[in-house]
Amino acid sequence: MASSIENGMNVAGVCQMHETDKYFSELQQSWYCMHVILRGLYLPDELSQQKRSMINLFFKISLVNANAMIDRDTDNIFVSGHTMNRILMNVGKKKKFLYGCS
Repeated sequence: MASSIENGMNVAGVCQMHETDKYFSELQQSWYCMHVILRGLYLPDELSQQKRSMINLFFKISLVNANAMIDRDTDNIFVSGHTMNRILMNVGKKKKFLYGCS
């Protein structure tokens, strides 16, 4: 799993999490249907190589609304790995796209 995380960090970029950043451990139900722009990954330094997994990561994302615009409430937010997994696994409701920043 560590190699997948390292590959993701190379693609999305590593970012730092600050006290002023917006963090959500849960999202409003309507946000789970939105498309996702992955802005970066944050992996706490205290995690050893063996404990790295998607659940331990924090994802910096923006969500795209039905009008194909970045939703102001969800621009550059951090979500937990558990929440990101739930966003990506929200199948059956809508075809989902995960975009890179570029």
